[in-house]
Amino acid sequence: MINRQRVEVLFSVAENDKVKIKAFLADALSHHFGGLTFSEVEGVWRDDGNDFKDFYSGELVTEITLCIMISIQPDQTALCIELVKKYMIELAKHFNGFSAVHLETYTTQEFHFTL
Repeated sequence: MINRQRVEVLFSVAENDKVKIKAFLADALSHHFGGLTFSEVEGVWRDDGNDFKDFYSGELVTEITLCIMISIQPDQTALCIELVKKYMIELAKHFNGFSAVHLETYTTQEFHFTL
């Protein structure tokens, strides 16, 4: 068992930009952390969802969302967050369709085995 920190990044992307964005992030982040995992999900939220209130009445928004998961050593957390921000800012200069990034971290226990 190995204790790791998981960094999870979610952001909306245009369908025709996914391949290029994934290639850029895979190349950039794998140099620092050895690898990462992508998944494509559907993000759904109310357009007033960033407010703090008891009931959300804004319009419902659905977008293609790219999820990146990076497992790192706990002491790499600040570096990982800094690099994700740096690379997302760089991507935003070249691709339309995303301006908000959701990033969270949590502690995991990793078990590796060979079949």
